[in-house]
Amino acid sequence: MPMQTTTPDDTSEPTTAAPATTASSTATPTSATETTAQTTDTKTTATPRRSGGTLQLTSGTLSALDPISAVDSASIAVVENLFDGLTTFPNGETTAELQLATDVAISGDGRTYTVSLREDATFHDGSSVTASDVVYSWERIAASDNSHTAYYLLELLGVEHDTTGDEYDPGSMAVRAVDDYTLRFRLSEPNPATLELLAHPAFAPIPEGVVGDIDGYVGRMSYLSFAESPIGSGPFALDRWSKNDEVVLTRYADYHGTAPELDGIRWRIITDSTVAYDYGQDGYADFVTVPDAEYDPRKVQIAKTDDSGRRFGEYGPMKNGETVSYLSAPLARTYYIAFNTDNVYKPARMAVAYALNQRTVADDVLKTRAEPAAHLTPPPVYPNSDYTSHADSEYPYSYDATELDEAARVMEDAGFSGSNQYQFTLTAYPSETYRQIGQRLQDKLGAAHVDLQYEETPFSSLLNRGRKGDVDAYFLGWIPNYPRPDDFLENLNPPATRTDGSPEGFYLNWGGTTASRVAERAWQRVEANMEPTEQARQIRERAYVTMEEANWDDVALLPLVHPIDERFAYDEVDVEPFGGLGSTYQEYDTVVKGE
Repeated sequence: MPMQTTTPDDTSEPTTAAPATTASSTATPTSATETTAQTTDTKTTATPRRSGGTLQLTSGTLSALDPISAVDSASIAVVENLFDGLTTFPNGETTAELQLATDVAISGDGRTYTVSLREDATFHDGSSVTASDVVYSWERIAASDNSHTAYYLLELLGVEHDTTGDEYDPGSMAVRAVDDYTLRFRLSEPNPATLELLAHPAFAPIPEGVVGDIDGYVGRMSYLSFAESPIGSGPFALDRWSKNDEVVLTRYADYHGTAPELDGIRWRIITDSTVAYDYGQDGYADFVTVPDAEYDPRKVQIAKTDDSGRRFGEYGPMKNGETVSYLSAPLARTYYIAFNTDNVYKPARMAVAYALNQRTVADDVLKTRAEPAAHLTPPPVYPNSDYTSHADSEYPYSYDATELDEAARVMEDAGFSGSNQYQFTLTAYPSETYRQIGQRLQDKLGAAHVDLQYEETPFSSLLNRGRKGDVDAYFLGWIPNYPRPDDFLENLNPPATRTDGSPEGFYLNWGGTTASRVAERAWQRVEANMEPTEQARQIRERAYVTMEEANWDDVALLPLVHPIDERFAYDEVDVEPFGGLGSTYQEYDTVVKGE
């Protein structure tokens, strides 16, 4: 599967659904029930009224609301509130919790999973959610021509199945309904990320046979009808979707557990970030988008920072004179400079590492809307939450300072000088952020005897050239398929980095060095210890750190920044803070909206 790549220009995602412009509150939302009255001869009592109201948000363009084909962030933000999965990332956290599942039993070999389902969950059409619904839904992921997510089920999760050539054999997956509320599936290999993968929206069940786009089912709805009018089991049901105008969800009163506090959610579809900002300034949105052109870091006042790096405070005054609550959270994403190690001499790679000041990039170029990076693995998924202490004590370069003397020394030791400079080219796709970083590096590296050339090429061209080894160095970023170190570091496994035309791995040609052999052996330890046991987890986590340090030794990939997600919210909205997956993965069933 191709790398998922974006640019730091997009770190605020100003036009995505429930985007990086939503709102923090440190208060705990209250949970109330429907209004009821109990009358006696002496007095009348009532439970507290539900808060009600409609949460008003803005969104970019949605592609589809069918879980198997909703892959853009705007669509996923809506799907998260329409559909429940067996597991979920609560409030965009990076650790999965059970949702439709009540218990998960794992066999001794770590390959067979037996899942017990809630017996009180229903779809929006009133039918019960059963194990047969899950079997049907997963078969659609694998076999439907409309699926964009078969890779998650067949490759990443790795459910046992048969193929003919490279094609999935329909009906061959090792997944079955043991009874109405018990599901059993078997993996080809142990996978410690199973619960995280099951939290991906693609795995959300839909009513069995509702869409007839796989063998054996006629379906009462066409794929297009279902993609525009889906039936899920989430806390909200679809009311209407006007593709270029709005999408509106309403409270599902029969939701298992406690039904939502809100009456509904409305996303106004606005693709222009300035228009979305003005829409919020006029009070039409509860969470305000603040594009880079309007953002002023001096207006951020932080009251506290929690253990996961989330910052809580206020932002303002805005253009309308209002001050809103503010939340920022580091995302499980990384942007980086990568080197084709066959083309760029190691001393030059080290010189770039010494010259680069990641803190300046985060604060000056990205206006504090990112955090400086020292590891490929981002803070929300770094082993033992030890990111900062390990970086501060072990990173061999300064990620918050420029060390030009060291950069010059390493080049001089390699035989270069002011009259004999080393030249290579740094390639990016068109991006003002990358352009600024490239210019800064050019200006600095000249004093370190490196003649850095900067070029831009279309995104698709950069990927094609990278796969063929036709670049010296390049900017790209990684958005994980699931929030585990494995999904980052498997791309750094030296054999996966060969530029042989394969879309797998980073384009580094990293090999033939002591450090690359250390990294390769570390990844072999990861693959040999995938069982869901504490001992295996500890072995994997030590190996992850070894890979990070081996990369530091050779500077095959130079971490740049980790983006943050932000939320700016008016005070009358009480919403849980989101975690490392950001606001895109947040459900709003516990939101309380005041007057």
